[in-house]
Amino acid sequence: MFQEKIVSNHLNKLKGVIISKAYLLKGLYKKGGYMPKGKKENERVVYHVTPDAAGQTWIVSQDNGNFRREFDRKEDAVDFAKVWAQKAPLSQVKVHREDGNMEYESTYGEDPRDISG
Repeated sequence: MFQEKIVSNHLNKLKGVIISKAYLLKGLYKKGGYMPKGKKENERVVYHVTPDAAGQTWIVSQDNGNFRREFDRKEDAVDFAKVWAQKAPLSQVKVHREDGNMEYESTYGEDPRDISG
């Protein structure tokens, strides 16, 4: 029974990744589906990929706290976050290490800052 529940949870998480990638590939998010937005017009949607408190799963969440998904593997969480981030005009994925420190970040859309160099 316990093992069946673990398998079921893992399959549900994978299903979420597959559905998200299919939506991105088909462009369904443009046709009335979920479109992530910042609070203001030019605000980035920021997704964080962090370990849970026990260090057993990986969490994808938004800065505003309206979005949260759990994954068994970090790679799945990062893939999911990048797929969803690419749906927004301005977005960012911040990937953290197991200790919580920042590992790297990926930015999508036009950069609103004017940086020389």
